[in-house]
Amino acid sequence: MTRPHDRIWALSMLFCATYFSAPVHAATQVVFFDALNASTSVTTPLNAGDTLFVNTAVRQSGALVQTVTFTIGAGVTGLSGRVAWAISTAAGPGPRLIGANFDLFNAGNVLVASDAFQGTLSGFARSTFNADGLVPGTYRLV
Repeated sequence: MTRPHDRIWALSMLFCATYFSAPVHAATQVVFFDALNASTSVTTPLNAGDTLFVNTAVRQSGALVQTVTFTIGAGVTGLSGRVAWAISTAAGPGPRLIGANFDLFNAGNVLVASDAFQGTLSGFARSTFNADGLVPGTYRLV
């Protein structure tokens, strides 16, 4: 039996840098959050073909606000991503993530992309994310 303090919010985001030429070497940068309100920076720039994987496991209830700041390198013209988060019914295990929004801002704090909700399947809500026409620089995923 799950006790209320053992319940977990699970949220996973996967973003891939896109480009027009073949990657020399693709790398994965991993970020893990275990708090409702958290932020971090990825110090290694994302290059063509690289992946940013953001994973969250939270045991508290409340508003979830997490931020990842990262840099994209030369040759990257866009990002694409998939987001999935565990859901439950009001009567089932909780806490529940009842709404989510994923936004990408540039260094000037201008919104350059937002996710599109795709629906639910097998206990997970899903969303997609596409940002084209990006230039090298610093971005913030919220």
